[in-house]
Amino acid sequence: ACTNVTVSCNGNAHSVSRRNSDGSCACQCKRGFTGDRCDKCDLGFADYPTCRDTCTYVNISCTGPAGRVRPRNADGTGGCLCQCSVIYNGTTCDRCADGYAGFPSCPDNCTHVAVSCGPNGVAVQPHPDFAAALASGAADYADPASFTGGQRCECACHRNYTGTPCTTCATGFDRRNLTAELSNITASATVSATASTALPCVDSCSSVEVSCNGRADAVWRVPRTHPNATTDACLCVCRRGFAGSRCERCARGYGGWPNCVEDCTDNEVSCNGRALTMGGSNGQCTCGCREGYAGARCDSCARLYVGWPNCIVGTDYFSAPMLVRTSHSFIDNEALRSGKPRNQRVVEIEPRGDQFYTDSPEAAALGVEAHFFKNCVR
Repeated sequence: ACTNVTVSCNGNAHSVSRRNSDGSCACQCKRGFTGDRCDKCDLGFADYPTCRDTCTYVNISCTGPAGRVRPRNADGTGGCLCQCSVIYNGTTCDRCADGYAGFPSCPDNCTHVAVSCGPNGVAVQPHPDFAAALASGAADYADPASFTGGQRCECACHRNYTGTPCTTCATGFDRRNLTAELSNITASATVSATASTALPCVDSCSSVEVSCNGRADAVWRVPRTHPNATTDACLCVCRRGFAGSRCERCARGYGGWPNCVEDCTDNEVSCNGRALTMGGSNGQCTCGCREGYAGARCDSCARLYVGWPNCIVGTDYFSAPMLVRTSHSFIDNEALRSGKPRNQRVVEIEPRGDQFYTDSPEAAALGVEAHFFKNCVR
């Protein structure tokens, strides 16, 4: 009667119907069975009446595209394991992999960084044009043909890379065999930014913005064994106030990254190491200089002191003996050289041509008889 699959098709069919041509039954066999009455195993199956999958044909055992298939267990039991192509997943490749949607086409849905951008990506989102098409209903994640307006995804890449996916070297980087540069820099070690992606994009040491955070006066390549080189073998000459192999921090005596202004706490930096007291902030430093030093930053010798940076008392300022008559005693440069002047108060004088002159109140207090001294040689 062709109405019962158990009778007409050995119970191995989904349905049965009568053929019009000869009146025989037509069985719609289940997967793994074949024959007019589903009475034998189909190709890729064995051991009738169970007709188990032998896991030998990917187009039979795997629902989606696969590279190979094998039994889950060594004895052939437990079903099959399919090695799916990159966009599919599941034991029989029957669903989309992470980052893809819309089986069976499974296009990139811009949700998985590794899928859309590769190993050099840090974030991904739908391209603005694609996002607008999705919002308007003009595009569908699951249908690649629904959007032909250009790029579907937009990647944010590691600093070395750019593009979608992140495979192109960014500005200031090139593809370079760093292993070949362990000790020397060779022209053959550098290739173009579009060369084989097997070589990484590394700092080309050609831009202070890229290599030195924009805070250096110069940058150049050095052997990677150089003690001050970065991991990419760049050497940054940092501007005043910045430090680090990439000028990535404030130098000693400076604070407030990224501007790095003097914080007025370091004597060497703000006062040339010659201050007794310090004050101020934000680059407006004040220095109370030690004896013998002068200037806003103690950057010069005080009056009557010579020989920066030591700034000693100018006892050798005159090459001939000088006498200053006072009511108490005489002061001469020989006495000053000996460190034991006969008068403990020294009168300041200034040169005027071939004479020296003073109008200091100190001179009057000491009873200086004449303000001009002739025949003094500087």
